[in-house]
Amino acid sequence: MVEPGSPLLAFSDHAAELVERVASSIVAVDGGGRWPSSGIHWRSGDIVTAEEVLERDENIKLTLPGGRVANASLAGRDPTTDVAVLRFQPDGLPVATTAEAPLRAGQVVVAVGNHEGAPLAALGIVALAGGAWHSVRGGTIDPRSPAQSGLFSVAASSKRPDPPV
Repeated sequence: MVEPGSPLLAFSDHAAELVERVASSIVAVDGGGRWPSSGIHWRSGDIVTAEEVLERDENIKLTLPGGRVANASLAGRDPTTDVAVLRFQPDGLPVATTAEAPLRAGQVVVAVGNHEGAPLAALGIVALAGGAWHSVRGGTIDPRSPAQSGLFSVAASSKRPDPPV
């Protein structure tokens, strides 16, 4: 039993509040695969998600926090980094806020997802931080400059490009 006022109880309450706040910008993505994945509302009308879960380029459904379903279209995908960008009509869904401080090995992190409109959370520890990330598919993402990534540039552009072939 945890005593009132204990650091563990305070940490637990803070983590639950953090998940609740962050979950308002996280959607479930149904791209035809066996299971949906989560996506983050990165910029107004743009969702960033895992490319591998998109088994189709059309008829992509998003489940927003609270359970409302919205349609999305594919703006771009990069199989080498396993990143895809979807476009949708946000209708008031808040854009995710991101931390400006760099991650450090040993920091506690909370991963937040969306399961059928409800928050999903996992706790972890940063094992390695710094430098570019190299995917098993051969792609590279430099966390210090996501705007330089071609996929994020596609998401930020005002025109609606056709998905890459």
